[in-house]
Amino acid sequence: LEKPLSLNSRDSELIFLECKKNKLICGAGLNRHYDTFFPIVEKYIEILGKCFHAEYKGYHKGEKTDPAFSLKRTEETGGLFLGGLVHKFDQANKLFGQPISLMATELNSTIENVVIATNVLVKYENKVSFNFSVRNDCKYNFGEFITLYCKDGIIEINFNIQTVSAILNPLNDKYSRAILSRFKYDLLHKKKLLKFNRKKVIFSETFWPGGQKNILENFSRVFFGQNGIDLVDINDNYISTKMAFACLESIKQKIWITI
Repeated sequence: LEKPLSLNSRDSELIFLECKKNKLICGAGLNRHYDTFFPIVEKYIEILGKCFHAEYKGYHKGEKTDPAFSLKRTEETGGLFLGGLVHKFDQANKLFGQPISLMATELNSTIENVVIATNVLVKYENKVSFNFSVRNDCKYNFGEFITLYCKDGIIEINFNIQTVSAILNPLNDKYSRAILSRFKYDLLHKKKLLKFNRKKVIFSETFWPGGQKNILENFSRVFFGQNGIDLVDINDNYISTKMAFACLESIKQKIWITI
């Protein structure tokens, strides 16, 4: 199946239940599930410590004219949530497991009353929060990136230049006013100099986006009983689709929605 399962929740439930009932092999066309940054991120988390929060930010130039890629919700494509953010939901779920609940909001322009920004906050079972922010009224296309906040630093996944970086002391880019105040305080009260650790990129690697080849290869592994299967199966597709519908319901009711 192409993602998502369906453009309405009733059909999604029906497809999911019938596939489970009849033990059907059902995979989703979520090509970004196969981006190669996942093992790199896992390796960096072992170095920087447990991740407690993550952010996805996407900045886009205005409203795209092609309806198939429109950031507005449409019956034909599913819009931003069902046609776009399901990819990012799937990536977040692959990193952090089962989502518990989410809250979604939209910001409308005051003049034309169209959606110019969307924000989704998701809670995960392992006490990780993930915030998705999309802005679609920018003057230029800034692109997209994910930041993981870990115990001893951050991990940046830059989709523009396709790099993953592990960074220590990310906020200490320069001697700020706050840092200088700490220097003064330590000299006056502790009679010693503050140890200042500058921002440092300790590792950086290139990754590649997934594609149709990855999807077909994993279908092939299923059919021939091979090992190393990483199919976006009916369960994964159902959860990411359910998250997209939960966003629409959350915006409508202005409440947290349980996944």
